[in-house]
Amino acid sequence: MAKPKAKKKKTKNAHPLPKPVPVAYEGGQQLPAAPVYVFGRPTKYKPEYCMALINHCKQGYSYESFSGTIGVALQTLYDWEKAHQDFLEAKKVARTLQRKELETIGLLQARGDPKVKGGSAATLIFFMKNCLGWQDNPGAIAEDYDAMEFEFDEAEEG
Repeated sequence: MAKPKAKKKKTKNAHPLPKPVPVAYEGGQQLPAAPVYVFGRPTKYKPEYCMALINHCKQGYSYESFSGTIGVALQTLYDWEKAHQDFLEAKKVARTLQRKELETIGLLQARGDPKVKGGSAATLIFFMKNCLGWQDNPGAIAEDYDAMEFEFDEAEEG
């Protein structure tokens, strides 16, 4: 009895080489195509990351934390911004939605809305300063007071 033939496993090349393109030169004759070599690791970028980033930041999370969500280094996100215009645009939209979410939480908390139970004003201020670039500006208040003149009535002692 004949043994059944073992099936060969097809291995997918993770980064297939593009087909060589023949190069023409003067006289209309074609030179043999030179092989095209691709160096480096294949990109992990996927177009669906644009919408995933927007949804991530819409919840108040930072752009930087998205790298941990998808398991890439932060520098990879910065590289994708340079290489993929759609990812850069998604980042801009995501940042504005993050700002909106954090400001909404701040307004609800400031108004005493019951939706924000047990919220911490200090934590929210920390987020606003670090994620949205807010800062204290005590000098502006002091300058206003310096320009003001105050008059005090002497209190009657009794």
